[in-house]
Amino acid sequence: MLQKLKTLKNGKNSVAEFCSFIRQGIPLAAFGVSESFKSFLVSQLEDRVLFIAKDEISAKRFSEEIREFSGKNVVYIPPKDE
Repeated sequence: MLQKLKTLKNGKNSVAEFCSFIRQGIPLAAFGVSESFKSFLVSQLEDRVLFIAKDEISAKRFSEEIREFSGKNVVYIPPKDE
């Protein structure tokens, strides 16, 4: 299933092409995809990534999903208490 997602075409580019563009330093954005698919895209990147979510609940969910997709260590940094 994950292998099929990696070769999935969305519009003009595949997930592999998306990751390649990021490695080349080309700024990209993913619009019109589910939040789970955004987690999957981030999990496919090989370098360290700083992912900023809109709120604490979303941040926890994204960190769990990215960990599940990638199998890598994910660090959740809670918001600073003011």
